[in-house]
Formats: sequence, structure tokens, C-alpha cells
Amino acid sequence: SRTSSPARHTRIREFTTAKRRLGFEPLEQRVQLNGAPVATTTVLTSSSNPSVFGEEVTFTADVTAAGGVTPTGSVQFLTTGGLTTVLSVPLEDGTANLTAFRSLPVGSHTVQAFFTSTDSFAASSASLTQTVVAAPTTTTITSSSNPSAAGLPVSFTAMVSVVPSPRVPTGSVIFNVDG
Repeated sequence: SRTSSPARHTRIREFTTAKRRLGFEPLEQRVQLNGAPVATTTVLTSSSNPSVFGEEVTFTADVTAAGGVTPTGSVQFLTTGGLTTVLSVPLEDGTANLTAFRSLPVGSHTVQAFFTSTDSFAASSASLTQTVVAAPTTTTITSSSNPSAAGLPVSFTAMVSVVPSPRVPTGSVIFNVDG
């Protein structure tokens, strides 16, 4: 069994009393009100909405709590709409950042952020619709012989590139020759 001296308790009580005179509250009183978890609010934002296919997007969940207390815990990010993903990110100073999703397909995606409840903080959530648009392309056509002589074969080459994405485009090129 552990024993402590009366002097130790007196010093702790004096320190706590001095902190209260300076306006500090014990953390336990600020985090829980009557034993109930403190209410939180989650706000979700996107670094680029709409985004271009292949573009890196950062989703940021800012979680605030009543009374100015900084919440601790983690945020679950969920995306749906062609690709369903769930990732957990710990809060740092009330913020969770998820940088990803270069592979979100073209279309609309629901992104949700769920702050999971703890003993001290109540759960909250937010959502947004992330729109991904097709990446613009440029096409350059070259010929093997320009000008060309009648009756001789000519080869045409099409070079398709995606701007600004480093992705390699897929699909077909159709050549129409007039005349």
C-alpha cells in the first residue's frame, strides 16, 4: 500500500489554489460538463473542388469543441461514388488532413468525415460532394511526309498528352482523311 505525507497533499492543494487564482481551471472540469462528453462540430473542406482527374486533393476535417477545448481522437474519412474507401486519421491540434485520391474516377463522390466519440468528446460529422472532371488533353498529329507525292504511302502519328496530369491517357484515336 502507498502512503503519502500530509506535507505532499498541502503542496498540491496550494499549487491548485494558486492556479485557480490565476484563472486556470483543472482540465477535468473543462473537458467534461457534469460527466457528459463535450459537444463537437466537424467542418470538412476540399483543397480543390471540382478537381481534375489525376489531381491530388487534400480533405481537411476541422473539429472544434465547446468551451474552446482542443479535441483529441481521430477522424474516419469515407468516400463513395465509384470507389469506396475508409481511412482513419488522428487529429493534430483539432485537424485531420487526408491527402490522396489521385485515382478518384470522373464523376461525383460523397466524402464524409466522422469524428469518433471518446470519453471526453461527443461524436460529430460532416460531408461534401467532390466533383472530379476529365483531364484536358492535347493531341499533336505528324505525318511521315509533308508534302507527300500522290500514290506514295504516308504514315500519321498522333501524340495525346494529359495536361497537367502525369498520367498516360488511354483510349482510341480516330483519323479522318478528307479527300
